[in-house]
Amino acid sequence: MKYIILDIETGPAPLDAILAMAPEIERGKPDSRLKDPEKVAANMAAIEARYEADKRAVIERAALSAETGLVLAVGTLDDENYEGLYANETNDDASEKACLQGMALVLKQAAIDNVPVIGHNIKGFDLPFFMRRCWRHGVRFNRNDIFDGRYFRRNIVDTMETWAAGEYGRKMSLNNLAKYFGLPEKLGTGDQFAQWWNGGERD
Repeated sequence: MKYIILDIETGPAPLDAILAMAPEIERGKPDSRLKDPEKVAANMAAIEARYEADKRAVIERAALSAETGLVLAVGTLDDENYEGLYANETNDDASEKACLQGMALVLKQAAIDNVPVIGHNIKGFDLPFFMRRCWRHGVRFNRNDIFDGRYFRRNIVDTMETWAAGEYGRKMSLNNLAKYFGLPEKLGTGDQFAQWWNGGERD
């Protein structure tokens, strides 16, 4: 085996878990200076509208944070066209834990064999998300399978970082990177994956 391509797909945690981790969502206090009933009612309506908008925003972003999201699936592909899938089949703690354990084994074997693990923004999203969810569930993984001291192991290859060519902060979406090289565009987005997965469209 010469390399492994790795990608995780995430989704939102249950609503109560999302809101529990978002204490900044609070209803504002009514303006005590207002006395007119109509103005008081308008003020309360505005407060409620802001609260609902803030709540929607947190829910929409939930899948992008390990505090409010969870791993739904981990997919791998190697140079021999062997596809691996570790799936959170039932969206519960035990199923996600099994999914994370599968990914930990992939990273361990890649470190042992010194095989490149390749992903787009894998250092900025996939691996940090994976580690934080492992800590949440008490999944053991060897830090040395991912890091060499303070830095990621040399076998962890992030195509977004490669594209930056040493330019600090330079980013490129996977879709635009594919288009740049004349490849088929990326189909769908992470939030769509969660909708498909949770809606039973798992093929």
